[in-house]
Amino acid sequence: MKLKSILCCMLVMGLTACEKTSEWGFRNGETVNLTVGPHQGSTDDRLIVTKTKESTDMKLHDFPRIPGYTYNVRAKFVILDNPPMDGSCCHFKFVKVLKKTKYNGNDVFKIQLIRSTLPDGDAILINKTEDGVFQFSYPSITLIPTDDIIKGKLEEMNVEAARVAAAFKQVLQSIDPIDVSDPKFNTILKWKHIIATVRHDPNNFGSAYIVEDISFTNR
Repeated sequence: MKLKSILCCMLVMGLTACEKTSEWGFRNGETVNLTVGPHQGSTDDRLIVTKTKESTDMKLHDFPRIPGYTYNVRAKFVILDNPPMDGSCCHFKFVKVLKKTKYNGNDVFKIQLIRSTLPDGDAILINKTEDGVFQFSYPSITLIPTDDIIKGKLEEMNVEAARVAAAFKQVLQSIDPIDVSDPKFNTILKWKHIIATVRHDPNNFGSAYIVEDISFTNR
């Protein structure tokens, strides 16, 4: 059963001031061993609690992770006294690496190229550098297209991201009532989901993914 960070937030409301303990038996400040997979940013990229083999979508803060490696790490479980309104009240804080193993496979995996961000809503997680390189923002890693079709799709995403950014700027600068039917004020991405199928680039290991396919889901 996957551990959901939202359950942690609900639980904190009922914790006593003298000792905070999570539903899974983790006390605030307790050290926990975790397994971190090699496919950073993938749709299946979740922490594994080593002892129970359960997955969790809670975050591991301050972890100097490199894509392409499986890590066994020690972390401290943290329950925040004053959690942010738009975030989780629980997370793990990195303590040290216990074991680091290079991934030698060639399997493909999927990454989501649109994510919801506050307060701006959905955002495309790539940008194109001045020298024409496409960068994925989580993790910060280069995306290398396998052919011109894939490159064209990345270009299209970059253009749409720039359009939405310009629309947000128009909305913020407007002093008159906004006509939402006016295209220049349209801050909604034309896609609901973008999934890329990628694999690790052996020639740029730890710093690049090779993009083999991109699929769009329209709104």
